[in-house]
Amino acid sequence: MEDALAYYYLRSDGPFGSEPLRYVDTGPHHLSAALGVENGSELTQRIIATFSNRAEVIRAFSWALPRAIGSEGPGWFRYLILSCMIASISTDLVDEGDYRERLRLILRFDSIILDLRGIATLWQRLASWCESARSEGRPFRKVVLPDPGRMTHIGYPLRISFPSRRDRERFENLAAPLPANDPPEIISLFRRQLDRHPWSEGFRAAFLEFERRYRRGDRLLRDHAFWRFVQEVCDPGRSQPIAEDSPYLRLLIEMDEEIQVEVSTCTIQNSDPRWHSKDDHTSQFTGLLEEAWTIVRETRSDNGPFLTRLATELDRGFLAFKEDTWGQWSWSSDIDAGILRVLIHSRWKAHSDHHCASVRVSPEWWMSVPIGAGLYEALARSLGQVVAVETHLKRPSLEGGVRTSGIYLGRECVLPSIRAPAGCNVIIDPQRVELGELNVGGSNADLISLSATPRLSGAWRASISESDASAPSELRLNFVDRAIVHPVLTRPSNTSWQYDNETASTQELGPRPETVMPTFNGFVSDVVSDLLEAVYAGGSSGWSEIGLLPLLTKIAGPNGPRNWDLLRSLRDAGWLEAWVAKAWRARRWYLKPLRLVQISGSVMLVGSWNETHRERFFSAVADLGGKVEINNRGGRWIIPTLVAKHIDALKLSSALEIEIIKPQLDEVARAPGCWTSGNFNLARRKVVGYWSWSEGRFKSQQEKAGGEIRLERWARPRGDAADLFRVSSGRSREVIFNNRVAAILEAYRQNGRPLFQRRGDLLIALTVEGKLPDAAVSRIRLRHSSPPGLIEEPSGEVLYSYPVDSEDIRWLSDKFGAAIFAGDRADGESQQVSRRLSRGEKLFRARLSLGGEH
Repeated sequence: MEDALAYYYLRSDGPFGSEPLRYVDTGPHHLSAALGVENGSELTQRIIATFSNRAEVIRAFSWALPRAIGSEGPGWFRYLILSCMIASISTDLVDEGDYRERLRLILRFDSIILDLRGIATLWQRLASWCESARSEGRPFRKVVLPDPGRMTHIGYPLRISFPSRRDRERFENLAAPLPANDPPEIISLFRRQLDRHPWSEGFRAAFLEFERRYRRGDRLLRDHAFWRFVQEVCDPGRSQPIAEDSPYLRLLIEMDEEIQVEVSTCTIQNSDPRWHSKDDHTSQFTGLLEEAWTIVRETRSDNGPFLTRLATELDRGFLAFKEDTWGQWSWSSDIDAGILRVLIHSRWKAHSDHHCASVRVSPEWWMSVPIGAGLYEALARSLGQVVAVETHLKRPSLEGGVRTSGIYLGRECVLPSIRAPAGCNVIIDPQRVELGELNVGGSNADLISLSATPRLSGAWRASISESDASAPSELRLNFVDRAIVHPVLTRPSNTSWQYDNETASTQELGPRPETVMPTFNGFVSDVVSDLLEAVYAGGSSGWSEIGLLPLLTKIAGPNGPRNWDLLRSLRDAGWLEAWVAKAWRARRWYLKPLRLVQISGSVMLVGSWNETHRERFFSAVADLGGKVEINNRGGRWIIPTLVAKHIDALKLSSALEIEIIKPQLDEVARAPGCWTSGNFNLARRKVVGYWSWSEGRFKSQQEKAGGEIRLERWARPRGDAADLFRVSSGRSREVIFNNRVAAILEAYRQNGRPLFQRRGDLLIALTVEGKLPDAAVSRIRLRHSSPPGLIEEPSGEVLYSYPVDSEDIRWLSDKFGAAIFAGDRADGESQQVSRRLSRGEKLFRARLSLGGEH
């Protein structure tokens, strides 16, 4: 404790910078920051308890002979902190002016300590010690002691402590009617009152330092001692530290897709199924613009000031968004970000066209192109919107990153960034390094990136200052190089969510197609290891797409695969499962529980595993005399399978405490009988996408030569229902789907166009969005002990592939139509398959093997 307190309060490279020490704030916020512990109500009592030895306190406070410990400072600074705590802590059990009785009561001594002359001696000795250290070039602050007046023993702590008890009483009477978020008003008031009242020297010093820095242009002052005191008195709720999961509104803007919105609050909304409970204190809503605005307006009064303020901005019809680390756009009242987008209501559209271009994103709203802060101010003023003068204070914050049990995942590709005013100086200091090295990267306006070695584990401190003379603000950066195992995985509510079925299939336990079991010699690539670790770390309660897709984009990098293809590969690998909302347009992705699947004498680990699970699996198999083989088909983007061979399955299950199950066989009818049926209709919907047969994806405009078969995407403008897809033609009745994959497969089946092409032992997807359904994928994965996924061509092109053999092609052609599968060559086999299928012959019967063998 001695070294931590000395570093925090005395060193010039600490949080107070090189400013002279004129006041000492021993409030819980500063004590917790100094000691690196949680700011709890019991923190002060825990510190007080360390001074329970009365004889030691007498040696310090009476004789000025404290026991010196530590190496950072003089060795007895903790006693001077105690002297300030006695001056500041309020108690109703004693006369507030009796320092000696307060000391006895707070330390729970049997009798008072009459002689306190050692306190003054120690403060004078501290000033001399720091001056000597500074003359030697050591980084310590100058100590400026106040005039003790007639209180020669206890005058220093009474006058240097901030805030004193009497300061607080005067402040409450003067500042109570003032707004707690208006620095100029607060400064103006106390500049007038400074000489009218006997403020303590500590209060004067804290106020004058705050005023000087604010007028100089510093804005990283939200954690300044004076401003925290203002917040505590004027608005107690604001004085609390900001939670890691503060309320937010984010947008995800993707080409040819509607804008997705995610709203997060710090209030649980159990009564409304549209809110998803992320944890014990946070609710989220994910959907389209109109539905998001509806739910914000409906719940504004129940969800605190954040939604109330957001609803007010919606009524104004003018919201500014700044870009986050990973391509999301967050609503912000700050206009000092380098690049902004503005969401504009249609009533302002004509006026906004004079300043910037915009595109329609919903029936009532338009989104501007990215613009600078200056253009934003001109646009706002032209619309009659009030642009606040930049008076608000800030604290540096961390944005992005993935947390695992409250600690950041230490992987280079998913590091957080620091949000701080442009031009700040950032210094990274290691505190406890277990693995790797962390440094400051580049900066873009007010966003500062971090750079690191591939893996990090340990603790670092970031010091952020606006000028050389400013006291730096600090951020503590704690990293762990692997995800912490989740004790429980959250499952979706069946009342509000339903599994995203791509086919109407039935599952049978036990029988399964004969498995191809070659010897695998694969690996888990570094990029896939980072991918799995990040998705696992943040997925204990599921992922919204607006949270997951930017993460996948970040990991893939500018030259990597599409985020949607990575997401599909996680689903096809049996790693994630998708659930769709029943009452609005939203989809969440959930981690799958770990299971062991016995396949022809081998055991496959399935579900969402991270690095810790993988190591446990390898260790348990080795202990039982087996061998683990990894199959990623040689591709660095393939999610690998882990297969244990030469192993007793029951013993492995017992060692890992993971349930062992038999393989599940998905049996489906022939198309179109395999598609999920329902009472789907297009009432109150409109077409928002047309399938482009030339580009193999949905587009907002219909092609002139689209062919006889048409595939359309229909959506509710408010986003209060899932999308529907219609396949229609002039020669057959239309078919309506609630699943994209199924609709694309049926459209290609009817049109007789190839959607996949076989290349040896691989089946390649020929379009961006056309994929095999879950029923086919799970069968292929079990037959080959290998998942589908992304492979890289020598040219650099990334393709989506499935491991197949001729038996797979026959089964797929039988179920989904031979025409959608193009062969390597136009030989007799593929043509013969097409002719026989057209006659209705059944070509494939699975050979059966039981999964209970050892």
